[in-house]
Amino acid sequence: MFGALLAVAAVFTGCATNGGADEPRPLADSPAALGTPETDWNRSVLDRLIREVKGDKPQAEADSQPAAVARSGATGVGANASTTPGPMPIAPTSEGGSLRPKVGVYIDDGGQNSLTAYQFVNALEHKAAANGVSIVKPDSLAEAINVPGVCSSSSPAECTQSLAIYPGIRSLLIVTPESTGRGQMTVSTRMVDTDFGIDYDAIETTLDLDSAGSVQDTALDVWSDRVLGLVQDRISIAPWFTHTFALDGDDMYVSAGRDSGLVTGMVLSVRDAGSVVRAPGGRAVAWRPGVAVGEVRIKQLVGSHLALAEQVSGKMPVPRDKLTVSQ
Repeated sequence: MFGALLAVAAVFTGCATNGGADEPRPLADSPAALGTPETDWNRSVLDRLIREVKGDKPQAEADSQPAAVARSGATGVGANASTTPGPMPIAPTSEGGSLRPKVGVYIDDGGQNSLTAYQFVNALEHKAAANGVSIVKPDSLAEAINVPGVCSSSSPAECTQSLAIYPGIRSLLIVTPESTGRGQMTVSTRMVDTDFGIDYDAIETTLDLDSAGSVQDTALDVWSDRVLGLVQDRISIAPWFTHTFALDGDDMYVSAGRDSGLVTGMVLSVRDAGSVVRAPGGRAVAWRPGVAVGEVRIKQLVGSHLALAEQVSGKMPVPRDKLTVSQ
């Protein structure tokens, strides 16, 4: 049966800081392997998705199985870039397309279902394809956090390292909107590089409101373009990569799918740790992939954001391993 998620929880604090690396741990195939009682695991939306793809219909039987994954928190980002973002290297695919990193969006205004939250998430999603990224919404992130043994916090900002594994976001955008009461709204946008533990300074942007008190569409368009451009610039310190997070027999689940540009038959390389290049101040500015120690092949796309892969050769990947496009 479907395996349990393995992720290492981490709390990132400070300004543009780097989190420490955890020891790699093998993929777990049961909650007990994580040192977590089965009763602590809550069924996630991923179980339902995978049952539907496989055609497993009986709910009672499905509910008797331990949940496979943790919950994830949503994030939003707003930023006024002081410099023009540069283009991000996008990995080409064998089908002539490109691979898109995932960006999680969390609206930190106490009302994830508010009209304001919807406007910001919708604006980012509308501009995502043009900016070469795939958006993971707040609800999807919320389903992957607050899980014992993975990340017990209900705040995605404190679960960035586990969110890098599942649902596999490269960047977490935290958007905090606040009305000024003068026909304008101030939006604080903070970005966290989930894999390399970089917590960037928050950037404030002032947006005009319309007569109904909503952010003007033109302002949202400009804001979302600049935010996603800044995201591209920042995560371009590394080429596209993803992670595995759970086992299904001899196969494994990958935290990327159709929306990321994966196609069946694509081969991904399992990379050695590689090396991080740091600026004099200590911030990570580049990642040099290590040697390829194994390969996996995409066997089946599971919904929009996940895929099932089979081992082709070499090392079986663990969650902290980075999987890149095979050259």
